[in-house]
Amino acid sequence: MRAVGIDIGGSHAVCAVVEDQRILAAESLPVGGTSCLAGLLPALAANAARLLELCGLTAGGCDGVAVSFPGIVDPFAGRILSTPEGKYDDAGLLDLGRWSRECFGLPLRIENDVRMALLGERYCGAVQGCDDAVMVTLGTGVGGAVLAGGRLFRGKHLQAGFGGHLPVLFHGRACICGSRGCVEAEASTWALPEICRAWPDQVLPFLEQYIHVHAWTPWGKVRVLPAAMGPDAGLLGAVPLLAEPC
Repeated sequence: MRAVGIDIGGSHAVCAVVEDQRILAAESLPVGGTSCLAGLLPALAANAARLLELCGLTAGGCDGVAVSFPGIVDPFAGRILSTPEGKYDDAGLLDLGRWSRECFGLPLRIENDVRMALLGERYCGAVQGCDDAVMVTLGTGVGGAVLAGGRLFRGKHLQAGFGGHLPVLFHGRACICGSRGCVEAEASTWALPEICRAWPDQVLPFLEQYIHVHAWTPWGKVRVLPAAMGPDAGLLGAVPLLAEPC
């Protein structure tokens, strides 16, 4: 199965041609000064077309376009419902399915970036073959995603698993959302240098030990693993997303 994968972030976007568990070609595009998603679409289409040509393929040789986006999305309607404040404010007005059909002649699926990363890790990464997993990402912000019974848990309002702007420390650090002590302010990459200076120990072994001691899991021990696919996980989630029933 082949897909055009597009991973849109806050500072850059990546286009890729994905075939099963491999990325055949990829190209990054800086988007740091871009506030309008509509203005970014022509560059994404051009990058994708160039990559397909580089691979000796045409869009007709792909099964669809899969987009990873840092916001609240409806993967069934193919719409963006809400975006980070001040970024891609026009996204909810765009018909991305129509854009994909006009540019590539292909159907489009879209998913939140953290859920896409979890799909990629389950497809060919750290939790390959696992039906139940929780993923936490530390990037420009903090995100979470849940896989239960082999299916992504999205929730009624498509926000299940999110938690970057939930306050966890009453007197914590000031957050970019205007609140204080949010998960993101305490653990995202823009705050990590200060955090690491105060806490130099390795994090994952500590978390796993804490869970083993305190979690009520009579069936066994919860494993805490680093992601294996790194920034490619969201692109590698393209194939399983397209294969998922609408």
